[in-house]
Amino acid sequence: MKRLKVTVPHFDNSSLIEAYSKTLIRWCMNPHMQDMKALLYMLPRIWKVEDRVARADLGLGRFLFDFHPEEDIMQVLKM
Repeated sequence: MKRLKVTVPHFDNSSLIEAYSKTLIRWCMNPHMQDMKALLYMLPRIWKVEDRVARADLGLGRFLFDFHPEEDIMQVLKM
């Protein structure tokens, strides 16, 4: 079977990197046993950033938190 080679043209992705620099993407190890909506609701409350974080269920047990300001993500990563 011949493998196809995909070539992506070079582009400046610095704005994408900056846009996602305060984003945390995680996954649940047992999504069939966890209520993902409850995780998305409760984790920011536990971290005390519920009013300053955007959250999204990415499916397949993965979820995203987008923090503003940067100090919030730094605080969460230290926990």
